[in-house]
Amino acid sequence: MKWTQLSNTSAFGPGSSLWLFPSIEKSDWARRLDWYLNLQISKSRSHETKTWTEEIQAIIAENEIELKPFKPLKKQPLMVGTQRPLPFQQVVEIPYDGDGDSWIRSCEQVWKGLDHPSVRLFLPPTVSSSDIQSASPAFREAYDFSFIEADKG
Repeated sequence: MKWTQLSNTSAFGPGSSLWLFPSIEKSDWARRLDWYLNLQISKSRSHETKTWTEEIQAIIAENEIELKPFKPLKKQPLMVGTQRPLPFQQVVEIPYDGDGDSWIRSCEQVWKGLDHPSVRLFLPPTVSSSDIQSASPAFREAYDFSFIEADKG
């Protein structure tokens, strides 16, 4: 197991294939990373779930078809796949509501769901390395795990 705390200057360097970070509103790292991703994270905020047009609704009602309406998913992780020249393959924004343990467990679920790739966590302001160790025993067993604490200034 390789457990590495990276400095601010090496945060965006090569190393891990999966990068996990908190909500863009809560993280300076996420805002900087969004720039390198051509603002894809910010653009996703303006996406609106499609609704049935009035014509379609009339047809559905006329034919007595029973359909469930679309329910937009709230506070779900957002994954962006990347290619060169960025030093990672996947980046995932994990919603952060101030509960560090819950955020770490969400990161762990995403990491496990992707079959345990090398991972880099960009920590929210209130989360420390000791929080990771206590909230996620699985990360302690990760083959290649790195993290960056929130930028304090």
